[in-house]
Amino acid sequence: MTAKSTAKIYDNNGKCVINVKTDIVKDSTFPFDLSKGGLEVDVEIKGNKLIFSKKKKSA
Repeated sequence: MTAKSTAKIYDNNGKCVINVKTDIVKDSTFPFDLSKGGLEVDVEIKGNKLIFSKKKKSA
């Protein structure tokens, strides 16, 4: 499955640092179902890789 997505990644101050239109292939590097629409994830940048993880729900 390939999902069309516009990714906006913000820094801790709410400033948009990455804004990229991308095709995300559902595989082990992006294991999220985008068929239900929007998705919030935490993104960690390690070198030149983006590490995606499920957004932690605030208590």
